[in-house]
Amino acid sequence: MATAVTTVAPGADVADVADVARMMLARHVRSVPVLDGAELVGMLTRGDLLRIIARDDRAIAADVHRRLAAYAGRPRWAISVDDGAVTIDDDFADEVERHVVTALVQAVPGVQHVRTVVRTG
Repeated sequence: MATAVTTVAPGADVADVADVARMMLARHVRSVPVLDGAELVGMLTRGDLLRIIARDDRAIAADVHRRLAAYAGRPRWAISVDDGAVTIDDDFADEVERHVVTALVQAVPGVQHVRTVVRTG
Protein backbone atom coordinates (compact mmCIF):
# COMPACT_ATOMS: atom_id res chain seq x y z
CA MET A 1 0.00 0.00 0.00
CA ALA A 2 1.47 3.36 -1.06
CA THR A 3 1.26 6.46 1.11
CA ALA A 4 0.48 9.77 -0.56
CA VAL A 5 3.39 12.18 -0.27
CA THR A 6 2.65 15.84 0.37
CA THR A 7 4.85 18.21 -1.61
CA VAL A 8 5.22 21.94 -2.05
CA ALA A 9 6.11 23.93 -5.18
CA PRO A 10 8.89 26.52 -5.36
CA GLY A 11 7.47 29.97 -4.68
CA ALA A 12 4.38 28.52 -3.03
CA ASP A 13 1.87 30.95 -1.58
CA VAL A 14 2.16 31.58 2.17
CA ALA A 15 -1.28 30.00 2.70
CA ASP A 16 -0.12 26.82 0.93
CA VAL A 17 3.01 26.66 3.07
CA ALA A 18 0.90 27.21 6.20
CA ASP A 19 -1.26 24.23 5.19
CA VAL A 20 1.87 22.13 4.67
CA ALA A 21 3.20 23.25 8.08
CA ARG A 22 -0.04 22.17 9.78
CA MET A 23 0.16 18.81 8.01
CA MET A 24 3.80 18.39 9.07
CA LEU A 25 2.85 18.96 12.70
CA ALA A 26 -0.21 16.69 12.56
CA ARG A 27 1.67 13.81 10.91
CA HIS A 28 4.99 14.39 12.75
CA VAL A 29 6.77 14.90 9.43
CA ARG A 30 10.15 16.68 9.62
CA SER A 31 10.51 17.65 5.96
CA VAL A 32 8.55 17.88 2.71
CA PRO A 33 9.93 17.63 -0.84
CA VAL A 34 9.87 20.76 -3.00
CA LEU A 35 8.97 19.79 -6.57
CA ASP A 36 9.11 21.86 -9.73
CA GLY A 37 6.87 19.70 -11.88
CA ALA A 38 8.34 16.23 -11.45
CA GLU A 39 11.83 17.48 -10.54
CA LEU A 40 12.97 17.52 -6.90
CA VAL A 41 14.52 20.96 -6.29
CA GLY A 42 14.79 20.95 -2.51
CA MET A 43 13.35 20.08 0.87
CA LEU A 44 11.24 22.24 3.17
CA THR A 45 12.10 21.44 6.78
CA ARG A 46 10.62 22.42 10.13
CA GLY A 47 13.73 24.52 10.69
CA ASP A 48 13.07 26.41 7.44
CA LEU A 49 9.58 27.25 8.63
CA LEU A 50 10.82 28.33 12.04
CA ARG A 51 13.48 30.62 10.54
CA ILE A 52 10.81 32.31 8.44
CA ILE A 53 8.32 32.97 11.22
CA ALA A 54 10.90 33.78 13.90
CA ARG A 55 12.43 36.78 12.08
CA ASP A 56 11.80 40.13 13.67
CA ASP A 57 10.68 43.15 11.71
CA ARG A 58 14.06 44.93 12.01
CA ALA A 59 15.86 41.98 10.37
CA ILE A 60 13.25 41.83 7.61
CA ALA A 61 13.52 45.60 7.02
CA ALA A 62 17.33 45.40 6.84
CA ASP A 63 17.11 42.61 4.24
CA VAL A 64 14.51 44.54 2.23
CA HIS A 65 16.74 47.66 2.25
CA ARG A 66 19.77 45.59 1.11
CA ARG A 67 17.84 43.88 -1.65
CA LEU A 68 16.36 47.11 -3.00
CA ALA A 69 19.73 48.90 -2.77
CA ALA A 70 21.29 46.09 -4.82
CA TYR A 71 18.52 46.53 -7.40
CA ALA A 72 18.45 50.34 -7.61
CA GLY A 73 21.89 51.31 -6.34
CA ARG A 74 20.51 54.08 -4.17
CA PRO A 75 17.94 54.27 -1.39
CA ARG A 76 14.75 55.93 -2.59
CA TRP A 77 11.98 53.95 -0.95
CA ALA A 78 10.42 54.53 2.44
CA ILE A 79 9.99 51.07 3.94
CA SER A 80 8.11 49.99 7.03
CA VAL A 81 7.56 46.48 8.40
CA ASP A 82 4.87 45.43 10.87
CA ASP A 83 4.54 41.74 11.79
CA GLY A 84 6.12 40.73 8.50
CA ALA A 85 3.87 42.99 6.40
CA VAL A 86 6.07 45.32 4.33
CA THR A 87 4.87 48.70 3.07
CA ILE A 88 6.94 50.41 0.37
CA ASP A 89 6.33 54.08 -0.31
CA ASP A 90 7.59 55.55 -3.61
CA ASP A 91 6.39 57.42 -6.67
CA PHE A 92 6.36 54.15 -8.72
CA ALA A 93 6.00 55.97 -12.02
CA ASP A 94 6.57 52.66 -13.82
CA GLU A 95 4.16 49.75 -13.23
CA VAL A 96 6.87 47.26 -14.25
CA GLU A 97 9.23 48.62 -11.61
CA ARG A 98 6.53 48.34 -8.96
CA HIS A 99 6.05 44.70 -9.94
CA VAL A 100 9.82 44.02 -9.82
CA VAL A 101 10.19 45.70 -6.42
CA THR A 102 7.22 43.73 -5.05
CA ALA A 103 8.69 40.44 -6.32
CA LEU A 104 12.11 41.23 -4.84
CA VAL A 105 10.60 42.02 -1.44
CA GLN A 106 8.33 38.97 -1.43
CA ALA A 107 11.43 36.79 -1.74
CA VAL A 108 12.85 38.08 1.57
CA PRO A 109 12.45 35.44 4.30
CA GLY A 110 9.82 36.44 6.84
CA VAL A 111 7.84 38.72 4.53
CA GLN A 112 4.17 37.85 4.83
CA HIS A 113 2.66 40.53 2.62
CA VAL A 114 3.86 43.45 0.46
CA ARG A 115 1.92 46.65 -0.07
CA THR A 116 3.10 49.46 -2.34
CA VAL A 117 1.96 53.02 -1.75
CA VAL A 118 2.26 55.47 -4.60
CA ARG A 119 3.46 58.86 -3.38
CA THR A 120 1.53 61.79 -4.80
CA GLY A 121 2.74 65.35 -5.15
